[in-house]
Amino acid sequence: MDFKEIGSVTLILFSVIDILGSIPVILDIKKKAGGIEPMKATLVAGGIMFSFLYLGEKILKLFGVDIQSFAIAGAVVMLIMGMEMILGRKFFKDSGTGTGGGSIVPLAFPIIAGAGTMTTLVSLRSQFSYESILIGILINLVLVLLVLKSSQWLEDKIGDDGLKVMGKIFGIVLLAISIKIITAQIGMMKTNLQGTVEKIEKTVMHIEEMHERNLRLMQRQDSILSTRDTVVVERIMQYKR
Repeated sequence: MDFKEIGSVTLILFSVIDILGSIPVILDIKKKAGGIEPMKATLVAGGIMFSFLYLGEKILKLFGVDIQSFAIAGAVVMLIMGMEMILGRKFFKDSGTGTGGGSIVPLAFPIIAGAGTMTTLVSLRSQFSYESILIGILINLVLVLLVLKSSQWLEDKIGDDGLKVMGKIFGIVLLAISIKIITAQIGMMKTNLQGTVEKIEKTVMHIEEMHERNLRLMQRQDSILSTRDTVVVERIMQYKR
């Protein structure tokens, strides 16, 4: 067991999940939905993370969706949530299921296990062992559960006015994060597209070179054949004479 790897994975995921920075969003969801279920949200988020770690790319390919498009979709949800917090307008309708209505969407996804977390997990797979990543996910889930369970205490300490101020501030932060994800993914798509275009151009150039070689070869063959034909004709004429 490599504790250095585990520490690195844990810190990376903690900074991406940013559960402390999401406290105003969590309190806002709790207020609108009438309550949240910390254990349910944590388990669902954990299930999404573990599933995506092992099957994410395969599942997305099954539906014909790439990681960049998935990340942009999650970022759009975050963008709408940020607009909701800043403008005080309600875009997400209540689920009508009583308390805990927001435990899965948008709390478990995309706040805890969002597009940024999922794309980060895919990136971590190429740098760290599965064991280190799994332990890092578990440590972060414990921290998430502790923060969610302390939401009532945090709400009492912050108060309604503090919640409104923090909601506006973190709404802007959420907007900035979502726009950053969208621009980053669009940039990656542009880079991938440029790479594909360059490959196509190289392939076309290679085909053109092969075509030119074939033309030169055919011209040589025609020249040789015409020379041979001329010699044959001359010999026939000489023989007749």
